[in-house]
Amino acid sequence: MKMKNKEKRKIVISAAEPDYENFEYLPRDMIDKGIIINENGNNSIAYPHKLKKCREFLNGNRISTWYEYVPAQIAPPEKRALVISLHGGLMEGWGQAVYSTWTKIAEREGCIAVFPDAGIRKMWMIDYDRSMEDILTAENESGVYLNKNPRDINENEDVKMLLALIEHVLKKYEISQNRVYIHGMSMGALMASMMARYFGNIFAGAAFSGALASPLLLYEKDGSLINKGGKIPVCQSHMELDQMNPGAGVPVAEVIAKNRKYWLRINECNPVPRISVRGQNNIAYYSGKADYIFREVKNRDHGQTIDEAEKVWNFWSHTSKIEDESLCIGDEMSVAFAEGCGMAFAEGKKEKLVSEPFYWTKYMFHGQNGNRIARGKSLMVSVNDLCRFFHAEIIKDEDQKEMWIQLQDGREIEFAQGNIACVIDNSIKAMTIEAVRHNEMLYISCEWFAGEVMNCFFTECEGVIYITDHYAELSQNMAYLIKELLN
Repeated sequence: MKMKNKEKRKIVISAAEPDYENFEYLPRDMIDKGIIINENGNNSIAYPHKLKKCREFLNGNRISTWYEYVPAQIAPPEKRALVISLHGGLMEGWGQAVYSTWTKIAEREGCIAVFPDAGIRKMWMIDYDRSMEDILTAENESGVYLNKNPRDINENEDVKMLLALIEHVLKKYEISQNRVYIHGMSMGALMASMMARYFGNIFAGAAFSGALASPLLLYEKDGSLINKGGKIPVCQSHMELDQMNPGAGVPVAEVIAKNRKYWLRINECNPVPRISVRGQNNIAYYSGKADYIFREVKNRDHGQTIDEAEKVWNFWSHTSKIEDESLCIGDEMSVAFAEGCGMAFAEGKKEKLVSEPFYWTKYMFHGQNGNRIARGKSLMVSVNDLCRFFHAEIIKDEDQKEMWIQLQDGREIEFAQGNIACVIDNSIKAMTIEAVRHNEMLYISCEWFAGEVMNCFFTECEGVIYITDHYAELSQNMAYLIKELLN
């Protein structure tokens, strides 16, 4: 079923003039003048010249508007896929087309990409906490308020429009009914999540970026799950700096965790994921009867990354066995330690430690008249545990006060209690912080050992050190996820 690479068209990114002075949410100049927008939440591509605006009566007497992208080379009917991508609040379908790269994916893969407009005020008719209905739907001058949503999901105008649109496009382009996918950004993510929870059986996969459903919409008071759509492969992306969480009433980190646990239960996933931290992309992949991905992007604000479509398509392709490659394999070389945790997470498995890691601070105090200034801290891990995870051998141990180890490459190292100096192959080497004997175990800085001795990359966030063989930046909620695994 896999399309050969030589059959796929090459992706081409068109040059365009960036506009750094235009602060509109969706500037019309993106169409009229071909500009592109770059900021730390959303980035755009040049307006696709083949994007077609469509307007028809799909749902009774109500006219619907959507934008279609049909590639030059369309896949055979049995392989033809449909991607419905939903815009954020106060945007339009064409905006989602330029703030994502679904048109580029469609061109390469031969699938159809459709970007519908929300039916009322450019705001999707999403579900919400009924106890807050008067507040959330109260009209204001900004226009940022929710449309009232009927209690019967089947009476929701946007739901009816989307279902009718899918049926319309399936017939129009002879698309495989087993390859219909839904994706959304921001408010569009909330709409896509609602569609997945109630109509998941009609989709081959779903993806939500930049917004999380309120836990009150996911769980009954007794903890049981609110769901009619069943199992569905889900990719949920969060931007680390995004604090938008309308109507949830609880901290963002808790909403993230409850959304993740919801889909893990629905999809009957393995509770221990494969983790990959590559650059700013933090991914936890959970396999199950239907798979689930949690993705967080380091140092990003509310929105979606310009490669969101690529990553989501890779996930969907993996779950439907279309592609051999996947973003979900996890880091082959990795180990994570967390302050106060008696477990480590190494290459996809939880491993018990000899002793818990702890932070140790180094100070400058000479010339400070009895005071001292903190000059840094390091997560201290026992030499025994470091030897285990980096496949070194302890060749001599003087009561955990002086220890000699041998690395796989033959180097010999001595560490000694209280010393910031160590000996590597009969040469003196300064560490960043002294060796510490604690609970009758000798500890050294895991960051120093990983970077200086093993030539690995390490990244720290929220008391978690993640060590791997490539550039990585651990994000906040991925650190929380790892800590939860290790506690």
